[in-house]
This record gives sequence, structure tokens and C-alpha cells, in this order.
Amino acid sequence: MYYLCEMMYKIVFICFFILCFVASPVSGQNKYLANRAGDSTYFKAKDLRIEDDVVYGKAENWKGEAVSLKMTIIYPKLSIDSIKKRH
Repeated sequence: MYYLCEMMYKIVFICFFILCFVASPVSGQNKYLANRAGDSTYFKAKDLRIEDDVVYGKAENWKGEAVSLKMTIIYPKLSIDSIKKRH
């Protein structure tokens, strides 16, 4: 009888662990990833300014050579969306 109770406690603990520590983070992330950016278009392509290859740092590649880290910055033209309008 004691052995049966001990086994039940182990099974309950394992089920609790699986539900709380494995399933919760996975389901919590799915809630926020769906429609994260949405389907709304705030600006037309002609209203955007694009700056390609903006260097923001340097790093070494796998060969040990220095390479520039680059990014693309996309933002609305200031004539359409001035910073003053966002305050």
C-alpha cells in the first residue's frame, strides 16, 4: 500500500512538472507571436526612406578577417511623419 502511494506521488509530480514547466512557456509564446505585426500598412512604399548598408560596428569572421556589420534602416519621410506628431 505504501509503495502504491509513493508511485502516485511520483506520477502526480511528473505530471505537474510537465504541465507547469514545459507546456506553459510554449503556449505563452504562441499567444504573442500570432499577428505580431498585424496586416495593417501604416505607410506606402513611396512615403518611406531607405538607407542601405549603414555600418554599426565591426567584427571578425571565421577566417579572422575584419568585416563591417551593416544594417538597413527604413523610416517614414519626415514630411509625412514628423517626430513632433508622435509626442
